[in-house]
Amino acid sequence: MRCSFHRFVVWLRVPDYLRLGWLALPTLDGTHHGYWAVHMVWLCDSPIVEPTWIFGQAVRDVAHDEP
Repeated sequence: MRCSFHRFVVWLRVPDYLRLGWLALPTLDGTHHGYWAVHMVWLCDSPIVEPTWIFGQAVRDVAHDEP
């Protein structure tokens, strides 16, 4: 069984997630929700990584398995 993590990401942040290896799904395409956000998924072949922002800038990658 494969696990995955899902996020609804505002369009402004999508490039940061794509750069880290997240995949964009077409789930929200053609809906009013898709105007604001993209459904993204992280497949669990490796530890989940998400961008961290300071003052609106993505500054580093955070692996959730770190202490």
